[in-house]
Amino acid sequence: METIIAYDQTLASREFQFLENLRRSAMRNETSALNHVRREVTEHWEGVVAQKEATLAQKDQLIADLMQQLATRS
Repeated sequence: METIIAYDQTLASREFQFLENLRRSAMRNETSALNHVRREVTEHWEGVVAQKEATLAQKDQLIADLMQQLATRS
């Protein structure tokens, strides 16, 4: 019974509530930071993929042009 009372008193203390608020705040900050990094990484790799796709499209067009030139020579 004394343990339960001590536990309840600890939960009700200002110090515990302050520490709990700090813990929650830190968790929100960490989550926010991780989401920010995730967005930055995603944007970076989306840019890389877009550049690669543009390069492939240019090469596909070059191949199509060369094939057409070969076809007209025959």
